[in-house]
Amino acid sequence: MAEILEWLNKVNLLRHTQRVGMQEERKRLEDHAVEPGASNPGAVRQEIRKLDKQLNTQSPRETTPEERDLLAKTELELQAEIVHGMPTHEEMRRNPPGTVHKHMQFEKHFKPKLNLLKNIKIQLEPTSDDPDLANLERIRPHQTENGAGTFMANAQIPGHFAMTPQAKANWPVEMPAQGTANSVLAQAVKRERTPEERKAFGQKMKEARAKKQAAAKEA
Repeated sequence: MAEILEWLNKVNLLRHTQRVGMQEERKRLEDHAVEPGASNPGAVRQEIRKLDKQLNTQSPRETTPEERDLLAKTELELQAEIVHGMPTHEEMRRNPPGTVHKHMQFEKHFKPKLNLLKNIKIQLEPTSDDPDLANLERIRPHQTENGAGTFMANAQIPGHFAMTPQAKANWPVEMPAQGTANSVLAQAVKRERTPEERKAFGQKMKEARAKKQAAAKEA
């Protein structure tokens, strides 16, 4: 039974849609090769042989129930191992420092196992037309969703800071939505100036500029 795994380690299986497309292309070339006056039929035959070789060596093969059980078991084991070292969705999307290096190291280290996992998925569902059948983004893990835990201050896209479930659970029921009167948020809110305040502020700015210009001339 291990022979199936050895074989899948050495090939790049074609998905069902790829095989159908190649078979259609083969039929088109065959029809063209027998047409009266067809140009360069030898080259057409050569292309047909290339397609035949790919279809023969890169198509899923018949498997026994025991082999399918082994593949299903190996698929789960590989996924568990790969997910453990895989950068999370949040890391890939927000790109904190070190993510690019982590991703490159991950692909370098897991490349043979990534290829094997893709082949196993195709071998187990050889007639599936799902375009994402072997897309490993499906198993990419998410960072634990625990409120503020998803905030990444140094990332290109840091996200939004949020309260953790524990903080929300301990937030006083009687606390107004905007917090207390002396909260940092309340202190930061800009109050609209009255016309008199705006006029006085403008006068102060004018006087300050005049003093600065006078000091510059004396220097």
